[in-house]
Amino acid sequence: MMNIINPLTALALLCSTIAVAAPSPYIVGGTVGYGSQTFTSKGGSQGDGGDSLTGDVYYRYMFTNYIGIDSGLLFGSGGVVSAILDGTSINNVKDIRYKGVRSALYAQYPVSSGNSFYTKLGANAHKIDYTVNNVDESTSGVGFYGAAGWQYRFKSGIGINAEYQYIPMSRLDVKGGAVGVNYRF
Repeated sequence: MMNIINPLTALALLCSTIAVAAPSPYIVGGTVGYGSQTFTSKGGSQGDGGDSLTGDVYYRYMFTNYIGIDSGLLFGSGGVVSAILDGTSINNVKDIRYKGVRSALYAQYPVSSGNSFYTKLGANAHKIDYTVNNVDESTSGVGFYGAAGWQYRFKSGIGINAEYQYIPMSRLDVKGGAVGVNYRF
């Protein structure tokens, strides 16, 4: 009697030998940045909010090689120049700092092996704390979140990136550059 291999077993063996491992859809990372901020007073007048130090820690899930969802924590405060000058040019506002959560649609366009350009478009929910005339105040709200940049991914799964961020919030607009590192696992 001849041994016949089950057709499903044969198909599974064939597929397992020709399957190409797809990259993992899971990415974690973070960025640090420096830029400028514009503060809007309760009366509606705008002024220079000084420079800004920003940070972002995120998780990204890639649905395809080009599209994913990117969610994380964002935070920031006045930068070095703001600390030296001790305030903004509007209504004696000092010690501006913010924190929040964000989620964005992530899209990338590969230009060569490892290199890609990307954009993130989404929303943020934030809380801004600041001091006006030695009185601590805060505000919160929901705003836009946007970033565009370049990334290089090494074969090890580590990626480095540089991006421009635009984060308008209820009383504060933050714009600037950021650099980061991430890991695809």
